[in-house]
Amino acid sequence: MLTQRPLLFASFCVLALSITLPIEAQPQPGGAAIQAAELARMRTYINTRNDPRIVLKVIHVAEGEDIDCLDETRQLGYDKPVKLAVLPKELLQNLKTTNLPPDARPATQAYGVTTELCPAHTVPRAHVSLEQVKAFGTLDMFDKKFSGTSRAWAPTVAGNCCHEYAHASKSVTDVRGVQTVMSINKPSDEHSEEFSLSQLWVTGEPGFANQETVEAGWQVARWRHPGVADPDNRRPYFFIYHSWNQYNNGCYDTGCGFITQTGTTHAPGTAFTSWSTVGGTQVYSTLEVIRDSSGNWWIVVDNDWVGYYPASNFHTPGLPAGASLIDLGAAHARSMVDVT
Repeated sequence: MLTQRPLLFASFCVLALSITLPIEAQPQPGGAAIQAAELARMRTYINTRNDPRIVLKVIHVAEGEDIDCLDETRQLGYDKPVKLAVLPKELLQNLKTTNLPPDARPATQAYGVTTELCPAHTVPRAHVSLEQVKAFGTLDMFDKKFSGTSRAWAPTVAGNCCHEYAHASKSVTDVRGVQTVMSINKPSDEHSEEFSLSQLWVTGEPGFANQETVEAGWQVARWRHPGVADPDNRRPYFFIYHSWNQYNNGCYDTGCGFITQTGTTHAPGTAFTSWSTVGGTQVYSTLEVIRDSSGNWWIVVDNDWVGYYPASNFHTPGLPAGASLIDLGAAHARSMVDVT
């Protein structure tokens, strides 16, 4: 049961950002050989993730992209039964969209629109193959974001730093949720290792050793999403992310088994099939990150309760007690690997 205290929230609106902190992990250039021990880790990860006792059905979405339908009670592993948390009965106030252009329309994804939905009592997840993980050189590189200090980043034409971003942040006390109307975009790029994204995130204990975040948004990153339905693979993808220890540890989407999924219509790590156009129709998605009275943090996309990060994932008091920093922004970065 939720507490009686007033629900605090922050609301942002972004309609045309194509350009967040920190820089993304990328595949290692040169196709360096993978050590036997690391390859064994990858195979164990993939075999556990794609265990047929857990994956009850696979839905083909497009060439190179599939959706796994997971037994909702075994989604974290066959030997790790899940007891789903009860959906919070108290919601953030409905996000007003009255300032949107008259022709603005909700974003779509192929899953559930051009395909069937996963069966009852299963949850959708983007399928990941061993080849996808191997492209990153190590399993850790596949899972996490990096600060950028491990890579060389190219200057822009104007000579400025390669990592450009725009964001708005606010230090808060015990905020229980943040919501936004986010424009979905498909920015162009010049090199295969560039990326663009837009996201919101909540942070607990910022600047301290126990800093942790919950994040969600969209990204365009050809090196991370190697599907071939789009030859240049510039489509925006829905992503979620959880970090701890000041970004020294973290995990994309459902990779580390930290999020418990409950939703049926949005699969983390899957592509959008519609996006905004410059000077034309604006395509948007509503996004919320909400903490319930038990300290669990929920991801909600277009009213679909995608899932929650259990309070037990976080440092105490940290995020279970509420966010102390909220942020919304967008970024663009490019690597020197493709610069000649």
